[in-house]
Amino acid sequence: MKRLALNKMTYLISRIILFGLILTLGTLTALRMGETASLTSAALPQTAVEALAADAGDQVWYAGLIRPDQATQLYLTKDRGQHWQAIGTGLAEVRITDLVVQPADSNVLYAGTKGGDLETSTDLLLSTDGGQTWQEFPLKLPANSERQLPDVTVLAVDPNRPAALYVGTAGQGVYVYDVQPDSYGYELVGGVQLTQRFIQDLVVGPHSQVYALTTAGLIVIDRLHDTWYEITTLPDVAVSLAVDPDNAQVLYVGTAAYGAYHSLDGGRRWEALDNEALGWQPGVILRISALSIDNANPQHLVLATAYGVGSHLTGGSIYDSPNAGQSWTKLADTPTVVTSLHISSGGVYAATDQGLVQVRQPTNGPAASPLDRLATLSVSQILILILTISLAGLSLIGRIEWDLRSFGSLAHSPR
Repeated sequence: MKRLALNKMTYLISRIILFGLILTLGTLTALRMGETASLTSAALPQTAVEALAADAGDQVWYAGLIRPDQATQLYLTKDRGQHWQAIGTGLAEVRITDLVVQPADSNVLYAGTKGGDLETSTDLLLSTDGGQTWQEFPLKLPANSERQLPDVTVLAVDPNRPAALYVGTAGQGVYVYDVQPDSYGYELVGGVQLTQRFIQDLVVGPHSQVYALTTAGLIVIDRLHDTWYEITTLPDVAVSLAVDPDNAQVLYVGTAAYGAYHSLDGGRRWEALDNEALGWQPGVILRISALSIDNANPQHLVLATAYGVGSHLTGGSIYDSPNAGQSWTKLADTPTVVTSLHISSGGVYAATDQGLVQVRQPTNGPAASPLDRLATLSVSQILILILTISLAGLSLIGRIEWDLRSFGSLAHSPR
């Protein structure tokens, strides 16, 4: 009888352990599902995001969305994308291509637009009231021989020299505007040799160097010494660019087909990052469509991948690196191509042709504890937990009740 009682006690303990395992696995499954389900969320309507900009303090953001009629609808948020409001009068049928906020005065915004006929179009807009109203720049860019203004592709402002606004164009090079009140003027950067360049991106380095990513390569413009040079050592055609905000020698480029690379010597030599972790393998066309560096922590990078299928691009994934690209964590898959990324303390924001997407960022701050996660469960997670507890509980309670009756009968049985 004692052996039978010992066996039943052992069986009861094993049932309790099994109950704990079932409950633990069910809970972890629910939490893990929450990580996947809440990884991305739509921050703006499902409309193409053409431009995204933030003020120097990262408190106010602006986004330009392209309406079906190809005009721009401008939105503003003051709570890192939780709530947006439509703003902007004076835009009419203007198509905004890029936005930038004046570092010295967050109420001043500049917008680049699609060009057009010299008499009826504009290429630059100005707002002095936080994007509420807009007006044309006092001075237009030069028109071509057919009296057509160039498309503005990208804008950048030098934080060290806030009066310098850099304007990249589609096939007419880079211009720098002097935007001091009542003294507007501009000049062509780099001289006539750069007038035919299509500018894809502009990044201002920590010492006021201007990095111009063009369809023909990467150009570095030294405004302080009025010189420029071209980096000819790129491993492949570059389509995205980031510069360390503290060290002008550290450059990152995303290529059209072979992943991401970095240089530690100002572009003389390049080294591939961990592209295998980003999905690259021989025969795969892996484009880094967007690349961004955290100004508060230059070791922190995010990038977006896209895959080439014939002559078309399909969405890839968004990755995060806490160690300057030596290792990567996938944040989310993207069904469409990401055109730009913005890092904020609230996460990573990705601009796509289907809207602005917020992606949870795992690298800033300590990981959430299980109790913290339990406090923010979704309905689906709660249902999974209830089902797990119910099934495990019914199984355990039923066995306990049976075992207790067995123990009782053993206790009162004659010896």
